[in-house]
Amino acid sequence: MSVEIIDSKKAAELIPDNATVSLDGCLGTDVAEEILQKMKKRFQETGHPNKLDVWYGCGIGDNHGAAVENFAEKGMLRRVVGGLWSLAPKLAPMVANNEFEAFNFPQGTISQLFRDAAAHRPVLVTHTGLGTFVDPENDGGRLNEAAKNSTLVNRIKIHGKDYLAYETPKPDVAIFRGTYADENGNITFDDEPLTMDVTAVAMAAHNNGGKVIVQVKRIVKAGSLDPKSVKVPGILVDYVVPTDNPEMTKQTTDFVYNPDIIKSNIVKDAKKIDLPLDKKKVIARRAAFIFNPETDHCVNFGIGQYPMYCAMVMKEEGLSYNITTTVEAGTFGGTSLGGGNFGTAIAPEATIDEPYMFDFYHV
Repeated sequence: MSVEIIDSKKAAELIPDNATVSLDGCLGTDVAEEILQKMKKRFQETGHPNKLDVWYGCGIGDNHGAAVENFAEKGMLRRVVGGLWSLAPKLAPMVANNEFEAFNFPQGTISQLFRDAAAHRPVLVTHTGLGTFVDPENDGGRLNEAAKNSTLVNRIKIHGKDYLAYETPKPDVAIFRGTYADENGNITFDDEPLTMDVTAVAMAAHNNGGKVIVQVKRIVKAGSLDPKSVKVPGILVDYVVPTDNPEMTKQTTDFVYNPDIIKSNIVKDAKKIDLPLDKKKVIARRAAFIFNPETDHCVNFGIGQYPMYCAMVMKEEGLSYNITTTVEAGTFGGTSLGGGNFGTAIAPEATIDEPYMFDFYHV
């Protein structure tokens, strides 16, 4: 295995024009922000890399220029396929002005597309999106006129039933962040609260002849990592970018480091919550008490303020002991968080990769 340790400036210089770039993360978690910022700086100085196709599943960014908003430069993008656009408001006028092709596909579909891309499957076949704006009988997921001549999803029939067949990407570059890399390029996520699509994204790029670039906190000796903690084997990794800047390695958009979101801790999760009685709490209580406390439930808390409030009310009222909470980013159990910490939970019981969470949801 040949893994090269480089700085973020060199990493940015490796991205060619016209490349298909796959990113991973959830808001700020797992996002290789230092590399993305250096890509922006290089483009501003040289005009390269340009005409990029960028793919990401879960929303990444902070509404203030981070993550995919580093590409909000005229001429830098040819196409963007994303699962959530609201965290990248700088891209909105560019989409409206048809500066690049824009597609909005379901988050879980993109997550699973990375997995299928790794296996060289030409399409992902699923019922997800049938009858919605993603269906080619409607808009095919297109967000603007610039995308009208591109088709990334088709409707097909199997055994007389309708399905959507989404074309898998062929990434030239995968960029994401872990915690530690050993000298052979094995990557662990000890301090990261989520692993998202990292294995699938890395394998998709590697198996399609692309390069994998991983930002980490530190390089450690070969053989010093617990093999069961390695989520991305070194054979998949081409370049490692260490950084000691804490602003570039924050666990979430809000947390630099909070041990409570990476460990199961019943004592921490049992900490009393006493929310003020306001309109948010009233709405959240109404939602929380839909559930029968005598019955076991499994619940998804999506993005937004009210899912977070609902999770807190359920804990406050003791309802959570009969309910398994989940977040699509991969967490089971604990108290789900919102805002800049969305996707994570206080004292989660388990965390799995995102493609498998969406498999679980597709019951």
